[in-house]
Amino acid sequence: MARLHAVRWAAAALAAVLGAAVLLGGGPALAAGENGAAGAPDDPFAGINAVEEYARTHLAGVFAGLYLEGADAGGAGTLVINTAGTLSDQHRQALLDLAGGIPVRFRTVDYPLAELERLQQEITMAMPDLERQGVQIAVVGVDVIRNRVQVTVTGSAGEAAAILGQRFDGSRLEVVTGEPPVLLESAGDTSGEGDGGAASGEDAGAGGGAAERRPGFWQRLLDTIRSWWRALFG
Repeated sequence: MARLHAVRWAAAALAAVLGAAVLLGGGPALAAGENGAAGAPDDPFAGINAVEEYARTHLAGVFAGLYLEGADAGGAGTLVINTAGTLSDQHRQALLDLAGGIPVRFRTVDYPLAELERLQQEITMAMPDLERQGVQIAVVGVDVIRNRVQVTVTGSAGEAAAILGQRFDGSRLEVVTGEPPVLLESAGDTSGEGDGGAASGEDAGAGGGAAERRPGFWQRLLDTIRSWWRALFG
C-alpha cells in the first residue's frame, strides 16, 4: 500500500512539473493543423499560431511579423500583422479567418521578417570578426514592432553603429547599449569543475570568456524524475 501511494505521489508530481513546463514555454510550440488552428477551442493563442504559420508559409516576401497590442493576461487584445507589401484580398481574408475572431489590424512596415532574420543571422555569424574590431555584442534580435534588427552592445552604441553600418545596411539596424546576459550555474554543480569549463556558443558571453554549460530544460526535468524514482524505489 505504501508503494502504491508513492507511485500516485510521483505521478501527481510529474503532472505538475509537465504542466509548469508548458506554461513557461519549455514544451513544444503549438502548431496549426491542416484544418485550421490547433489546440483547445478556448485557447486564445491557437489562432495567432495559425496566422503566423500561414503567413510564413504563403507570404514570406511580405510578412513582417506580428504581435498583440493591448493584451491582457488571458491573451485578449488586437493582433497586429505587419506587412512589407500588398496583400491580396484572398490572403487577407485567410488571415482574418485563421485569427478565429481575434480583432486584427494590418500595419505596413519597411522590411519583411525573413529579410530581418537573415540579417540577424549574418550579424551573429560575424560576431568574432566584429569583436576584433571592438564591437562587443551582447544580444542580437528582431524587434517586430520597430521593424528593425536590434543589436545590444556593451560598449559605445554610436561607435558600434558606425562599424556595423560599414558592413551591413544600417537602415535596418538599431544599436543600443545594454548588459550581457547573466549565465546561471547548474544547481547540481557548484565546484566549477564539470567538464573542464568548455562553453557552447549559445552559453558563451560576448566577451568570449569560458562559461559552464547549463543542461537543457528536458535534461534537468529527466534528472529530477530519476532522483525521485531513486528516492522512492531505490
